[in-house]
Amino acid sequence: MGTTLLSLIPFRLLPTTVSFDTVSFFRVPGYFCQFFIEPPMAKPERGGARRVRGELNVIYFTDEDHQRVFHAVLNSSTYLQFYCAYTDGRHVNPSDVKEFPFDYEAITGTYRTQLIGLSKLLESAMKQHMSYRRKSGLLIESVDSRPTKPILDDIDRVLARHYGFNDEELDFIINYDIKYRMGAGDTEDNDGA
Repeated sequence: MGTTLLSLIPFRLLPTTVSFDTVSFFRVPGYFCQFFIEPPMAKPERGGARRVRGELNVIYFTDEDHQRVFHAVLNSSTYLQFYCAYTDGRHVNPSDVKEFPFDYEAITGTYRTQLIGLSKLLESAMKQHMSYRRKSGLLIESVDSRPTKPILDDIDRVLARHYGFNDEELDFIINYDIKYRMGAGDTEDNDGA
């Protein structure tokens, strides 16, 4: 796996700046690491302009294919495994993203095409499962990732073929902390806010 995630493409991580071909993330995840094509917004309860919510990091990509592939990869349970094993487990730092071992150039065209399609499905599902929650006088867009888990599992299946994981390894990745991540009756907000 030698090459780190973003070493082959120019990128910058900047707070609260959004433009085309970006993937955004917040520092504090829930049971899912959430990376967005369009970041969740916040608006004052009493009216006013919408704005990007909270502490946002943005990764800039050279083109939409890179953006889509990395959007899928970073939302995967494969990335979550890396995050849980190699970070403090409380904050997604730019270095945690940059050091994930993924070589875009090494992924086959078939897998790349599949990840691009799954990124589009995931983006749509995230929008479907977005709601507002109140915090400090703001209505904040919040995504419940639990309903997107089947798409995330498909992403992990593609990554398992790419990395050469066997069925047992894939099963571990897909089902890691499943009762906490998908728990019935769980009232905790899973949007990482």
